[in-house]
Amino acid sequence: MLKIISKKNRAAEIICNLNKIDNKQLKEIKSTLDKYGMIYFPKQKLSSKNYLNFAKKFGKPANYPRLKGLNKKISSNNCCTT
Repeated sequence: MLKIISKKNRAAEIICNLNKIDNKQLKEIKSTLDKYGMIYFPKQKLSSKNYLNFAKKFGKPANYPRLKGLNKKISSNNCCTT
């Protein structure tokens, strides 16, 4: 299930389980990002690996040295650019 809630045309809240989205839902999420410029997903329970896998669906993640909370093996060595 994917539910999109407009927030005064400045952002959109998307209600879904990011661990279980399919390609159709991903396309709808990307379309919503294009429309509103900012989206957010409340109440998600993502591991560092799942967070990174979701981010990769939007492009190659950048390396932010001050980013806290992601496993160093995942965030620094395996996916990111500087």
